[in-house]
Amino acid sequence: MNAKPHPQTIFECKISSQPGALERVMRVVRVRGFQVEDLRLQRLPDGYEAQLTVSGSRPPETLLRQLQKLLDVKGLKALNQPTQTSTPELACA
Repeated sequence: MNAKPHPQTIFECKISSQPGALERVMRVVRVRGFQVEDLRLQRLPDGYEAQLTVSGSRPPETLLRQLQKLLDVKGLKALNQPTQTSTPELACA
């Protein structure tokens, strides 16, 4: 049985500058069954700001919850989630 694909979701993510931080974020995306469609990365004094466009057959909330658990993720929000009235957001620490 094939799962219905979800539309692309764009996440804005602030990531620490710790070695391997970006790799850990990408690993969570892959392990949770999502594919990176676009990645825009900007270096900040204290880390990175990434705009990550992903697609997959699982609900984007699944990925959002898993990324929020990473210590390297300092801020996270979904920019386009049409199924929700409010956007889940993790405030910057």
